[in-house]
Amino acid sequence: MEEKLKDLKKKMDETVFRDIYFSEELEQGVFHSIKNSKARETRFPIKGRIHSLLSFAVIAIFLLGISYFIGM
Repeated sequence: MEEKLKDLKKKMDETVFRDIYFSEELEQGVFHSIKNSKARETRFPIKGRIHSLLSFAVIAIFLLGISYFIGM
């Protein structure tokens, strides 16, 4: 598998990427962007869970409301 990927990279460098130059400055910019995006994701881990917690709360309130009227 690794050999196939190396061959693919070599073929793409010879065809598709032959006119593209990726300088050290651009490479560092990409690494910096990736590092910052990962840092932002780990800062607020609960942010993605808010939607599921809100959905659970709404469903729980709905079920409690239904049980109140059915019990009467």
